[in-house]
Amino acid sequence: MLIIVANVLVLIITLILLYYVSSGAPYLPTTDKNVLKMVKFAGMKRGQKILDVGSGDGRIVIAFAKAGAEAHGFEINPILVWMSRRNIRRAGLQGKAFIHFVNFWKRDFSPYDLVIVYQITHLMKKFQKKFEKELRPGTKILCNSFFLPDWKEEKKDKPLFLYTKMKGKNSTATGK
Repeated sequence: MLIIVANVLVLIITLILLYYVSSGAPYLPTTDKNVLKMVKFAGMKRGQKILDVGSGDGRIVIAFAKAGAEAHGFEINPILVWMSRRNIRRAGLQGKAFIHFVNFWKRDFSPYDLVIVYQITHLMKKFQKKFEKELRPGTKILCNSFFLPDWKEEKKDKPLFLYTKMKGKNSTATGK
C-alpha cells in the first residue's frame, strides 16, 4: 500500500512539474550581480511600470522597485509567489512591488513600460508574437540570456538584450 501511495505522489509531482515547464522556463534565479546590471542597462525612469515575466523569487521586481519603478511580477508557481511576497514585505516595498499569481500567457502586457523576460529559447518566438500584438510602441523589452530571434536589439551586453517595440511589427529577420 505504501508503494502505491509513493508512486501516486511521484506521478502527481511529475505532472505538476511538466505543467510548469510547459508554461515557461524552470526556476533559475538571476545572480544578484546581473540583477543590478539589468536595472542600469534597462534605462528605466522613476515611476515607470515594469513587468517581470516568470518572476521567480521576486529579486528582479524588488530591485526595480528599489530603483523607483512600480514593479510587477507574473508567476505561476505558488511556492515562488509566496516567497516573492514574503521578500517584498521584508524589503518594505508593499505598494511598490507586486507579485501576481497568474499564467502570463493569459495576461495583457500592454500596461507596462518595460517587460523583462528570462525564459527559454523555444518560447522566445511566441513572446515576439505576444509583444507585437500587445505592447505599445516605445515599450522596452529586456531579455536575459535569450534573444528575440527576429528582432534587432537596440543594445546588447551579454547576457542582456534590450529592444524597443516599434509601431507595427518589429521583425527584421536578423537571422541570429
